[in-house]
Amino acid sequence: ISWLRKDLEYANSTRDVRPWIVAMTHRAIYCSENSPDDKPWKRCYNFYNNYSDFEELWDSFKVDLVLQAHMHFWERMGPVSKNNSAPYYSPSEDTGKHSIINPQAPVYTLDGSAGNNYFMVKNMSPLANYSINHDTDIAFSTLSLVNDSCLLYEHIRSSDGAVIDYFYLMKGSQYPYPKTPGTKKTHNIWLLMGVVAGIALAAFIGYKKWWKRKIMSEREVPLQKTEMMDIKVNELII
Repeated sequence: ISWLRKDLEYANSTRDVRPWIVAMTHRAIYCSENSPDDKPWKRCYNFYNNYSDFEELWDSFKVDLVLQAHMHFWERMGPVSKNNSAPYYSPSEDTGKHSIINPQAPVYTLDGSAGNNYFMVKNMSPLANYSINHDTDIAFSTLSLVNDSCLLYEHIRSSDGAVIDYFYLMKGSQYPYPKTPGTKKTHNIWLLMGVVAGIALAAFIGYKKWWKRKIMSEREVPLQKTEMMDIKVNELII
């Protein structure tokens, strides 16, 4: 695969001219479903082991999008690295995850449902941890360049032209970045420490005020007793 490495080296060195790198493969590195012809070398869960050398190149040269085929269905994945989902930013209100922003690994699609109804998968297996969406209708896809920092991928059903899945792939400093692992946990620890410090400070101030009132009351009590004794003495003298 030395030729591929050279191509990727060149592509990565000219990002200022062509900011996106899209790789295409027939056989998939990642997918959730097995082939109907269930031979070991055709099983999805073996694809990663067989083609991991290619993934190392995708990761090394920061490939943005990997288009896969071979399996007869549609599956959309997020960014994947070493057989697991990789971090990316997506707005909390985007429940369908149609915005993949600043992914930390290549985003993968598997698009093998175009053409004739030939060995189409009818019932999908449970989706892998990196999978976002899937469909088993006969369909095709389009990939559009919105601008230098945004791609639009649409999956379109052949029978009626309906867009049944889509996603925007965005990258750049103008977009939010995903939180690194542990960020939320660290943030919560600092928040907890702040709350504890606030409680401790409030307790200290409250104790200081209580102690001051206690000292003042102890000083006032003897004075009141002395005044009462003087009154009694004066009454006796009279």
